[in-house]
Amino acid sequence: MELDSFVKTALLLLLVASLAVALFKHLGLGSVLGLLVTGIIVGPHTPGPIAITQVDDVRHFTELGVVLLLFLIGLEMKPKRLWALRREVFGLGSLQIILSGVAIAFYLNFYIPHWPMALLMGMTLALSSTAFVMQILQERGDITSRHGSTAFAVLLMQDLAIVPLLAIVPLLADQSDAVAATLSERFLVIFGMISIAGYGRVGHTVATIFEDSGIAYIAVDTNPVHVAEGKRDGRPVYYGDIGDLQLLTALHLEQSNLVLLTLDHEPSALRAVMHIRSINQSIPIISRARDLKASAALINAGANQAYPETLESSLRLGAEALQMIGLSSSSVDNLVHDVRNSDYQQVLKGQEEPR
Repeated sequence: MELDSFVKTALLLLLVASLAVALFKHLGLGSVLGLLVTGIIVGPHTPGPIAITQVDDVRHFTELGVVLLLFLIGLEMKPKRLWALRREVFGLGSLQIILSGVAIAFYLNFYIPHWPMALLMGMTLALSSTAFVMQILQERGDITSRHGSTAFAVLLMQDLAIVPLLAIVPLLADQSDAVAATLSERFLVIFGMISIAGYGRVGHTVATIFEDSGIAYIAVDTNPVHVAEGKRDGRPVYYGDIGDLQLLTALHLEQSNLVLLTLDHEPSALRAVMHIRSINQSIPIISRARDLKASAALINAGANQAYPETLESSLRLGAEALQMIGLSSSSVDNLVHDVRNSDYQQVLKGQEEPR
């Protein structure tokens, strides 16, 4: 991030955070919720103008605030008090991590068949945010109370558990790479494979059409529920983010005939198109789009076609009506083709784009 852009982003972040924290404190809701709302407002996933797009760069800046908060709390802690909490730290803290982590892992195992991976994710999700909890305790003046000390002991054990959990990640990553390599080898034997990103309502429909037509495909989705539905249907649906470069490499896109994006989240679709184009400049990409603006953005990013669903549904209704009143199928097809080739200007002339 350029220095000028960084300063503007930092000032904007501090301004919005100050206003949000003051408002939420006045309402008695605490500063943590105000800071959370700040991130939502200035982040790239909120409808409207995007204030901050380089999330990773901003994350490094904001992590400094977390470090300073923990440093300030550490200054107030006496070694004698920490020693007195040793039983709560290693006893209650360990018990909380193990019980919560195993319970979450059992649930995740329904969607992630690899038990060690599910267990790691469960243990990770069992950890709380030390900065958030300590900030709340400090604001309420409960940090020196009995329940405050117990909460601090559990949080301290959670922080200590991060080190062994991080040490396990590379081991599981090696296993995941082996699984990905095995899957990619299986996919390579399928000639003419089509990659579908997203197995929601649209992705499921497209997969059904391909299956009925005898066309080989593979679908990926970041929603475990969608993946589980695909598995129940006996279809090649796997958990993964099509915008992840490692996954794209494992899929061997050079062996695919087509990539079809059915994602309903425009930033994710844009990221996927740009990453796919960075790996393969020639593979055709067809994408779902919400409207003409989203369609233009996807095509500019590298998609060959991006169909705006708000207009396509109207176009389909009109085509069906014309056929029902006796117009030939070839005439209707030519009309629809002309409308699409003109970027829908024929149906948008003299009116705003439908919403």
